[in-house]
Amino acid sequence: MPSGFGRILVPVDNSQFSDLSLEMALSLAEKFHSALVGFHVYAARLHEGRFNQLEPSLPQKYRQPEALERQRQVHSSLIFRGLELISRAYLDGCAARCQEAGVPFEGKIAEGKNYAEIVREAGNEYDLVVMGASGLGWEEEQPVGSVCLRVVRRLLGVDVLVAREKVPLSGPIMVALDGSPFSQGGCHLALALAKTFGGEVQAIATYDPSLHSRVFRSLVGVLSEEAGQEFHFKDQERLHEEVIDEGMTKLCHEHLSWAQSVAAAAGVAFQGQVLKGKAAATIPRYVRERRPCLVVVGRFGAHQTEGLDLGSTVETLLLTTSANLLVASGGMRWTPKARERLENVPEGVMRELTRQRVEVMAKLRGEQAVTTETVEAKYDQWKQGSAKAQSQLTWTEEASKRMQRVPEFIRATVVKSIEDYARNKGAAQITSALVDEAKTFWERTGNVHS
Repeated sequence: MPSGFGRILVPVDNSQFSDLSLEMALSLAEKFHSALVGFHVYAARLHEGRFNQLEPSLPQKYRQPEALERQRQVHSSLIFRGLELISRAYLDGCAARCQEAGVPFEGKIAEGKNYAEIVREAGNEYDLVVMGASGLGWEEEQPVGSVCLRVVRRLLGVDVLVAREKVPLSGPIMVALDGSPFSQGGCHLALALAKTFGGEVQAIATYDPSLHSRVFRSLVGVLSEEAGQEFHFKDQERLHEEVIDEGMTKLCHEHLSWAQSVAAAAGVAFQGQVLKGKAAATIPRYVRERRPCLVVVGRFGAHQTEGLDLGSTVETLLLTTSANLLVASGGMRWTPKARERLENVPEGVMRELTRQRVEVMAKLRGEQAVTTETVEAKYDQWKQGSAKAQSQLTWTEEASKRMQRVPEFIRATVVKSIEDYARNKGAAQITSALVDEAKTFWERTGNVHS
C-alpha cells in the first residue's frame, strides 16, 4: 500500500478549522505511519507596528518621552513574549493529542506573516500540508480564509489538504480527471486513500458541449458574408457539432477507462461518470449534490500555462464549496542522482510518463522519495518487458530513426505500444506522423507503458 505521507505539516491557530485539520492529519498519520509537525506563526512585529501607529491617540500623560519609551518597552516585551507563550501552548495541545494517538510529533513556531511563513516552512521536505479552510477570523459566508487561499496559491510541489468538514475518510472520494499529469497524480492519491480507509473512488470527467455553439452564435452578425464564406462558417459549425463535441465525449470516457483500470489493479471500488458543462461550474455543483468525504483535484488541468499559480477549477472549488479538498500538486521528491537518471529519457511526454510510472512504483514500495534504486528497479522491469517484445509491423525509415532516440531499456516496449496503437487505428505501417499521433494520445490519456 502506498505510504506517500512521511512528514505532514499542520499549521495551527486554535480555531475550529485548525482542530479539524489536526484530526484529519492524525487519521492520515495513523494509517500511513507519518510524523506530524505542528506549526504556528505569530505576528509580533505587526502588533508592535500597530501600537506605534496608535501612539498619537494615547492620553497626554502617556505621550511624554520617558513614559512613551517605557510603554514601548513594556508593550514590546509583552507582545513578543506573550505571543510566543501562546504559540507554545497551542503546540503543547497538539503534542498531547499526537502522543495519545501514538503519532510522532514535532512543534515549530515562527514570527512573521502567517501565509509567507507557512509556505517557507512547507518547502522543507514535507509530503503533505493539512490546514483549516479558515482561522479565528472565520465568517459563515466565507468558504475559505485569506491565509489558506494564499498558501494554496503559492505552495507549488506539495499536496495540500484543505479541511472543512468533519467527516470520516472512509466515505466516497471524488476525483476530477482531464488526462493531465496533475489529475492522474490526484487519481493515484484518491485510490491510495480509498484503499487505506476502505472507501470508493468516484471519478468524473467533464466537457462543455455548448461551448462551440455559443461561440458560433456570437459570430452571427459579426462576420460579413464574404468573411463567413472564407471561414466556411457552416462547415466549421457542423464540424464542431459532429466531430469535436463527439470527440470530447470519447476523450472523457478514455480518461475514466484509464482510471478504472488503475483502480481495478489496486483493488479499489470505482465509479466513473462523464458530466456535461463547464468544469469550473459543473464540478462544484456535482460536489454539493453528492457530498463526498473528500474531493481530489489536480493543481492545474490540461490547459496549464507558464506562470499560472492555480487552475480555475481548483480556485472555484476553494471559493464556492464546503467539501474537504485535496489539491494534488504533482509528484514526489527525487534525489539528485535519481533525477539525473530520469533526464536520460527524452524530454517531453516520454519523460513525463516515465516520471509518473516510477513515482507509482516508489509509492507502492512505501518510499517517501524516489531514489536511484527505485528508478533502476522500474527500468529493469521495463527492460525485461522489452526483451520479450518483438516488432510485428513495418516501419518507415524516418519512424525507425526516431526510435533510436528512445533509451534501449524501454525501446522495444515503446515500439510495441506504438504498434498496438496502430492496430487499433487499422494501420499496417508505422510512419513518423503516426508516432506523433500516438504521442498525442499518450499525453491525453496517460495510456502507454506501465
